Amino acid sequence: MARTSDWVEMDVVVTVKAYPQPSEAYREAVCVAGIRIDTPEPEWVRLYPVQFRDLPPAQRFRKWEIIRVRAAKHSTDRWLETWRPDVDSIERLRQIPAGGHWAERRALVEPLLGPTMCELYRGRKGGGEGPSLGLVPVAEMLSVTSEQADGWSAKQVALLSQSSLLGNSKRKLLEKPGHTFFYKWICPEPGCPGHRQSILDWEIGEAYRDWRNSGDPVNAVRQKWGTEMCSSERELFLFVGDQHQRPGGFMVLGTFWPRRVPDRNQLTLAVG
Repeated sequence: MARTSDWVEMDVVVTVKAYPQPSEAYREAVCVAGIRIDTPEPEWVRLYPVQFRDLPPAQRFRKWEIIRVRAAKHSTDRWLETWRPDVDSIERLRQIPAGGHWAERRALVEPLLGPTMCELYRGRKGGGEGPSLGLVPVAEMLSVTSEQADGWSAKQVALLSQSSLLGNSKRKLLEKPGHTFFYKWICPEPGCPGHRQSILDWEIGEAYRDWRNSGDPVNAVRQKWGTEMCSSERELFLFVGDQHQRPGGFMVLGTFWPRRVPDRNQLTLAVG
């Protein structure tokens, strides 16, 4: 446990909530990432672990919500952006609206936009100290594909069962979606060879489970993430994060897909 002097109170705009994962240390944990806005310049922050499903309803924040939380640096985590939150201290402040061209959201993310995905990979290659979080532009989305996913292992089921028994609410055992989805895309770097990355956004897991009643959740997800979000009317950017167990193995944590500003091809604050 961190010393009292190590705790820092911070205001964070939540941009990413990854799908919950079994953990030997934390039983069931969610990786939350966002933008810290109480500093002189906005900066990336990763909050881990968050046992989100154990939080009281009043503390269950949404994406694009500003929260205030106490956090301390992890003593052994090599990611500079990672902080261990005191989940009991979470205070929800306000939701940042979308609407139109997402003007307020754009203003928050623009200072942190980039570099390209190729640059992020180079920065982490060979254990490098480059950023482990980023918001990267998409030059061309090639496809959304899927692979059938294995269920939880016996060990993972045991961890999740323990988490359910010790949780603050009588909740069901965490379900693993039956498919994993991937983006195949090209970033703006000249000569980009293309990227294929799994999508870990909690939203996609929830959508998959909700749309099973439609009879074809895989197609429904592809329609949403591959057609609607990638429409020519939208500017598409991806929130990406490095893998703790596989440094340099970036995954897609979420999407940023505002309506395209007329006569402009890049993210900009100049919304009319």
